[in-house]
Amino acid sequence: MLFAALGFGPRARKGDRGTVGELNDAVLKIQDYLLRTSERLDNILGTLKNHRELLEKMSRRVYQTGTRERIRLELDIMKTTASVLALNGVELDEGVLAEIDKLKATTAKEDTDILALRRLKEKLDKRFDGEVGKFDLTAIYKTRNRQIAGYR
Repeated sequence: MLFAALGFGPRARKGDRGTVGELNDAVLKIQDYLLRTSERLDNILGTLKNHRELLEKMSRRVYQTGTRERIRLELDIMKTTASVLALNGVELDEGVLAEIDKLKATTAKEDTDILALRRLKEKLDKRFDGEVGKFDLTAIYKTRNRQIAGYR
């Protein structure tokens, strides 16, 4: 009866593995999985913390800087947005990217007129919004989300 409860056959020998051994293996696998998962979660939480700190620094920087630096930050955001869209298969006009780089170089020059810089930035905003507006971003991301495991 003891052999049956442990999952051993009638001819069990020393060293045979029964139900207890299988359960022990399953528990060890679960422990390994949980350890790996906890390490991944630690990495994710650390990354989120770093990202939050970066955003806080950027917010402080935006409040403390002038128009020239704000335009530079907005151009960085536009460039990052274009990169993310490119990763998802959206191709923007090459001229928009070149114009972003050109305007960013212009903001680095101290002798540039702020009003002219604002006008150029507004013109670029309209062009960028027009380029991005050509695509149905919701449909693009819905199809991509289905391919990402664990993402709804």
